[in-house]
Amino acid sequence: MPYQWGMGSSRHLGKRAVVNKTRIMGEDFFSKILGGTASLMLGITVLFYVIEDRKTGYRGTWVNNFRLYIGSIGGIILGCVLIYKAIFG
Repeated sequence: MPYQWGMGSSRHLGKRAVVNKTRIMGEDFFSKILGGTASLMLGITVLFYVIEDRKTGYRGTWVNNFRLYIGSIGGIILGCVLIYKAIFG
């Protein structure tokens, strides 16, 4: 295969690929941690909101409560999964 301009030598290409891979992995790690934390916090907030409503005696419609519970539990699970994946791959 002939040498092309802008391709770089294979040695440099290999180095650049490794550097990019670690950089991307780093960014990926932080984005996963950040996303997981946000999801976890949102899920817990919604759960507390539902519990507080229950304490004050407000009973929402069955569907609305169900949606809130699913959303909060889903958020908590998603947050845990994202953080776990970021740490343990």
